[in-house]
Amino acid sequence: MTHWDKKQTLEGLLKLKVNSYRAAFERPSAGWTSWSGTEHTVGFQTMDEGGALSLRLAYGQKNALTGETANLDYTVRVTATPCYYGNVRYWFHCPGCDRRCGVLYQKGTHFACRSCHKLTYAARQENRRGDFYPMLKEVQSIRLFEAVQKEVSTPFYAGKPTRKYRKLVRLYTRVQHYSQAMQQNAQKMGWI
Repeated sequence: MTHWDKKQTLEGLLKLKVNSYRAAFERPSAGWTSWSGTEHTVGFQTMDEGGALSLRLAYGQKNALTGETANLDYTVRVTATPCYYGNVRYWFHCPGCDRRCGVLYQKGTHFACRSCHKLTYAARQENRRGDFYPMLKEVQSIRLFEAVQKEVSTPFYAGKPTRKYRKLVRLYTRVQHYSQAMQQNAQKMGWI
């Protein structure tokens, strides 16, 4: 991997969230998971074998080159950790590295964690050092500022600023910051 190659982002990939199966872990059951906007469905079955939870996944994966469908059937180990406020939090164990995670992503044929698939978030690949980044952020901040400004009907309640008004003040400060950075870049480039 050369320095200009970027990792694939996880946005747009199919994902299994452990919280979606919480009720199924508490009472072993079976069902289907589907994603809106796609024709992908995954059959699942939760199993509790002597206190060891697992999620069995069964689905068909079509090969893009040959057009053949391969039927996949494998289990993902699940563990539970106690929470301070009571109850438990469930975790998947990645089938690739056995790392504990809350979300599994499908890249290729199998579901695995972010690190096994070498995935990253799109925000981590933004260029924040470019000359046009402050301009982009200023436009985004101005749009957000205008949206929040419409929401603020009461700036103060009982003598204290409301939460929306405080958010509006923070956004105003951010817009001022990006505006100054944009002016400095424009002077540096000789536009002003």
